[in-house]
Amino acid sequence: MILSGTVYGYSFDPSVKLLNKENSKLEGSIGGVSISLYKGSSKISSTKSSGNGTFSIEVPIEKDLKLEYSKDNYVTGSFNIDLSAVPEDMIQTGLIFENIELAMNSFVSDKTKDGRPFGKLTYNASSHAWHLQKSPMKTRKIIWR
Repeated sequence: MILSGTVYGYSFDPSVKLLNKENSKLEGSIGGVSISLYKGSSKISSTKSSGNGTFSIEVPIEKDLKLEYSKDNYVTGSFNIDLSAVPEDMIQTGLIFENIELAMNSFVSDKTKDGRPFGKLTYNASSHAWHLQKSPMKTRKIIWR
């Protein structure tokens, strides 16, 4: 499967009140983002986003993969991928999953990098649809001081 899209940057400062318009700013597309695909702890493929933030990476039809994207001065993001339920006829035709939008926060804090993927991309064979299941997030009373 070919996975392609664009990486965008934003800045969100959680120490500023939520309804304050100044706490979030869009930065546009980001070039030079490292995008890596892992099977367990082994990196099996990698690429970098172009100057205009676009990327394309080949993803094998397997389960238990993780796509991680990172760049200095941004919070690293990742999501899991399980393609084990993709039907053989779709595999033979060739899969292209395009127009993915990845977002990266340039507000870096020691409390923002916990390494957990934000979700899992799967194919549901019974509904013939792609599904992104969000990871459960921990509830914290105070995150930043």
